[in-house]
Amino acid sequence: MKFILAGQPVWLFVNSGKALWEPALVVEIDPLTVQCIQNGQTIQLENTVRLTERKLFDPNTENLATIPDESESALLFALRKRFDAKRFYTFTGDVLIVLNPYDTLSTIYDNKVQELYRQSNNLNSLPAHIFSVAQKALLRIENGRSKHESICFCGESGSGKTYNLMYCANYLINSSVQHNAKRATIVQQLESVERVLDAFCSARTLKNMQGTRMSYCLEMFYRNAMLIGFSVHTMSQQHQQVQFQQIQIHVEPSRIVGQRIGECNYNVFYELCSSMDINEKHKLGLKSEQQHFYLNQGKVSMDSMMLRQKYENLCTSLELLDISEHQQDFIQRILAAILHIGNLFFKPIKQKIGTVNGTNTQSSDNAMIGVEIGNEQELKWCAYLLEVDLESLHQLLTQKQVKINEEGETALVPLNIEQALDIRDSFAQLLYEQLIDWILQRINAATTKGCNFVNNNNVARVVLTDCYGFERSTSVNGFEQFCINLYNERLEWYYQQKVLREIQWEYQKDNVSGIDMQSIQWFNNEPVIDLFLQRPNGLLPTLDDESKFPKALAARYLQQCILNHQQSPRQLFTTKATVTTIASVTTGKTSMDKYEFAIRHYAGQVWYDCAQFVEKNRLQIKWETIKLLVNSQNTSIAQMFRCLTTNNPKSAQQQQSDGIIYVAQRYNQAAKALIDKMNKGNVQFVRCMRSNQEREKLKFCPQTVARQLRSLSLLATTNNHRLGFPYRESFDRFAVRYRCLLPLDIARYQTVYELSKDILEQQGNKFQQHYRLGKMQVFMREPLREHLETRRDALLDSSAIVIQKNIRRWLAERKFAKKRHAVIVLQSGLRGWRARREVDRRRKEIRKTIDMETRNIRRLNLYAETAEGCENNTAIIAEHNRTTELSSIADGHLLQMRREPIATPFLHKETEIEFNQSLEMFAMILQYMNNTQMSCEQLAILGKAIIQLALDNPTQRDELLVQLCAQTYHNRVKNNADKAWTLLLGAINSFTPSSQLYPPLLNYFEQQTPNLSRQLIDSLLRQPIGNKDLPKSRYFAPTFLEQASFKQQQATVLRIKCADKSEALFEVHSWMTADELSRRCLQMRGIGDPDGWTLSVENEYFAIHAPGHCFVYDILAQMEQKSENNNGIFVIFDNSINWKASRDSEKVTEKETLQKHGSNDDDTQPNDILSNHFMTNGKLQPRQEQQSVISQRTIQYVPQERHNDLYAESKLKESNYRTFGTDTSNNDENATKIPPLPPPHWDPNLHGQQQYQQHQQHDL
Repeated sequence: MKFILAGQPVWLFVNSGKALWEPALVVEIDPLTVQCIQNGQTIQLENTVRLTERKLFDPNTENLATIPDESESALLFALRKRFDAKRFYTFTGDVLIVLNPYDTLSTIYDNKVQELYRQSNNLNSLPAHIFSVAQKALLRIENGRSKHESICFCGESGSGKTYNLMYCANYLINSSVQHNAKRATIVQQLESVERVLDAFCSARTLKNMQGTRMSYCLEMFYRNAMLIGFSVHTMSQQHQQVQFQQIQIHVEPSRIVGQRIGECNYNVFYELCSSMDINEKHKLGLKSEQQHFYLNQGKVSMDSMMLRQKYENLCTSLELLDISEHQQDFIQRILAAILHIGNLFFKPIKQKIGTVNGTNTQSSDNAMIGVEIGNEQELKWCAYLLEVDLESLHQLLTQKQVKINEEGETALVPLNIEQALDIRDSFAQLLYEQLIDWILQRINAATTKGCNFVNNNNVARVVLTDCYGFERSTSVNGFEQFCINLYNERLEWYYQQKVLREIQWEYQKDNVSGIDMQSIQWFNNEPVIDLFLQRPNGLLPTLDDESKFPKALAARYLQQCILNHQQSPRQLFTTKATVTTIASVTTGKTSMDKYEFAIRHYAGQVWYDCAQFVEKNRLQIKWETIKLLVNSQNTSIAQMFRCLTTNNPKSAQQQQSDGIIYVAQRYNQAAKALIDKMNKGNVQFVRCMRSNQEREKLKFCPQTVARQLRSLSLLATTNNHRLGFPYRESFDRFAVRYRCLLPLDIARYQTVYELSKDILEQQGNKFQQHYRLGKMQVFMREPLREHLETRRDALLDSSAIVIQKNIRRWLAERKFAKKRHAVIVLQSGLRGWRARREVDRRRKEIRKTIDMETRNIRRLNLYAETAEGCENNTAIIAEHNRTTELSSIADGHLLQMRREPIATPFLHKETEIEFNQSLEMFAMILQYMNNTQMSCEQLAILGKAIIQLALDNPTQRDELLVQLCAQTYHNRVKNNADKAWTLLLGAINSFTPSSQLYPPLLNYFEQQTPNLSRQLIDSLLRQPIGNKDLPKSRYFAPTFLEQASFKQQQATVLRIKCADKSEALFEVHSWMTADELSRRCLQMRGIGDPDGWTLSVENEYFAIHAPGHCFVYDILAQMEQKSENNNGIFVIFDNSINWKASRDSEKVTEKETLQKHGSNDDDTQPNDILSNHFMTNGKLQPRQEQQSVISQRTIQYVPQERHNDLYAESKLKESNYRTFGTDTSNNDENATKIPPLPPPHWDPNLHGQQQYQQHQQHDL
């Protein structure tokens, strides 16, 4: 440090040998004096070399990733403070750190604490605990987010892995089983499994009084978030020789036959010998534990009373796991047989020349060295307990079969002492391994109730893994430590991949920047894995190759290791020995006193003695051994070993060959299988640490904890969580999980990327630096993720409350209705038969009253007040002003102009056909408004098609009006908006809106410009709402003449010709009926009684005589259709007979009229033409110009009697052919302008006195 201030917090280096830093405070600058915070000691320093900067933080934090100080000393200081406060669990990111206090703390695991974590909605607000890890896994199972959860307990031997695993399993059982009786049963089974594993798979070691000598998985099975069972198993091996693939290595096989000083065999042997009385021992031939060779090598004395109590608990546990007394006797016989096998010893003998299996065997000295069993009594006990043939057992231990020729003939060759001892030890190891396998099968049958959940994909599971603890002795370590440390090396590699490397790969793949990766450093153990496993020169392949030699030597193995790895650049492999020549090695003469080498593990350098590596790595299984046990008179023993032969697909000859199991390779394969299993789903790590080396209660050793902090890469884990973005979700999953935080309208029309971005930006500037958006994923830090989860949980809670409230109300109403019904039934029963007449009378009165009230309510309908036309428009408008806006009618749509098709209709639809019709209709509207390549004729035809679609489908009428209103809403494109308004006018003049849509539609029209609003409202109010005799819609879409008037926003004019050849021009709106037009014409002619008169439309070929109640433009629309059949709404008559005569007379009359009045028509304009002078742009045109573009039609006025005669005559016609043409004469010089929307077949070359002429041919 360069600058020091008084009172500044610093880290003080106090122990150079252990590299520890203590928190201190600068007291004085001159001289430099600091005070240690731990003990208050004041130290005077010469310079600042031993000082580094320290940041202040709360050491009692539950997550070390929140500490601002990025040094290892800060982590150690925080752990020490928490340990002193008896808080032994601490999170660093998502990884749980456990400090083993070597004390029983039952209060932090009781039911109250479990319930606290079980009911919590925010686990991060609670103290760090193993229950928190279990609850996270359980929540993912219950929510369906995962079907495979793993919790990996790893650390050094004696760090409390098994202890925490059992409490974690107990929590999962109590949290997942509802029935108390079933829960108690499963808890008892779990405690029994713990006791059985402690007896058969645990042993005393130099590091641990109860060290678990097997790596196993406790697998919990769930269906519908409920626990249905659990199983215990080791990782299966699938890569051994075929005939021995069924043989499992569950525990350390070498511990069964030999132990180092200070260590013991498996606990069950000592418990068995200590718990039996003299009679029971006599039945099995047992003695005290010190009289059995397999039990006295460690020279450890044990408490017999404690062993007796443990064995009683073991028997009780076996009974709870459905292992009967008979089966327990079977277990005792196997264990006793193993002890008797260990007591066998051999003496060398010389065997003379003789015949073996009918073959003469000779040697150079006429004799060969063999062995004989020195204690035949032990051999007899073995044969008795295993129920096998004594002679076969004796032959197995003293002789071996060898082939003497190619025909397969064999001879018995005596074994030497070393071979006999190997056969003896492998025999005991095979028995114990198969016994463990048999016990695990019985346990799983009891805990799973005989069901096989291993390959069931419909079952979720939580896997708790208890791994071998890393071992490093101050003295030289052996083969067992070599295998266990290899196992831990592979698990540490997996931890680095999942926690450290994987997130960095995701950063690179998604191009996420802004992360200081230089601060995240750890020991990369991939080269150590390569040192062990890389072929062909790795330590394991070299060991396997050396073990294949009949005369394998540890010196030769070490020689190969030195040659291959001594010069490695990272110095992962070192040795003190001097390299010898291969010749000296092969002769067995070497200059190395000890076969030692060191490997630089992730946890530090460890020295190994490889003197017995070859012997312990090679577990030789003779076929005669399996054959002997299969032929046992004990059916349980025979069945136990029969599976090793029945599942073998090899031939019988191949089965009879011996096999070798390479133990170190089995450890490696077990680690790989465990990693593959954890890769199936989410995995959480629990890093267990020893608080001191002496196993003293509540003692914190800084050196021990600091060493484990470095070996477990906890500083890199903390920095990775603090500086990086450890939580990631794909855009799809993120949007699905958190889209509820956005309003519904926004969340419905966005992509997953836009949704994710909006969700994150909505959280405010406080969390701006807590997330990054990659190409495919969202990266977050813990504060943001916790904030999102908190908001989501609160929203879900409030939504659940609303649902529950309504359900409770519904249940209460139903309950009240049932009670009310019951009361009514009781009341009616009590009244009896005397009151029945009175009840009937009253019921009739009530029904009449209800009928009258219903009729009165119907009369109050708003539209009933408009029966006399538009006189009550003021009342209607006042009612409409009280309605809501038009946007409230649309089903989740915003009222705005769109250029893209819609995904859903604006209004609710009952069927899929109506749904698709709405979408197609909007697509036609978009084409009508946006297609600039269409001619006027095509636009007119498309407009008629759109409106006709709504006329044919009444459910689409309101939909069309709402769609057109949306397209006109704030539409700034004038040409686009004019088309939409033209189409909307056509729709308003074709059908009436529903009662729900009428008020908001009228309100929307009132908001437009005055001229446009007046035309829209007039069209809306002219509709026959109150007239029950008239239909609510027209039969046909607006004619081309109407569309031209809508586009110019002017009234249409029709020329009416009476029977006396007199003509007049009338302004006719779209909702005018034939009766109304006849009445106006006759009133102008002075005829008071219009009854009996009607209208007819005719041309050169056809004529239509309209009924009085039909709409005038429906008649013209049918004339516009191209049809040769007489199947339309109106009957078409043949007019070719009368047309020529009537036209000749008209020409004569017209000529006389022109001569009389002249050619100028300006002075003869009808008085009843009412021209509308409004445009969308608000500009007025001169009256003369407006009249010049007024579209006109000719209609023949015919008396009613003529109509009836023509109708009767038309019944004789099978088909009619017609064309409809309208001639409009205008002699004005300025009358040559082309109308805004010419009708179909418009010919611009036609000029003269006629302004335009239509030639139409339609299909009916």
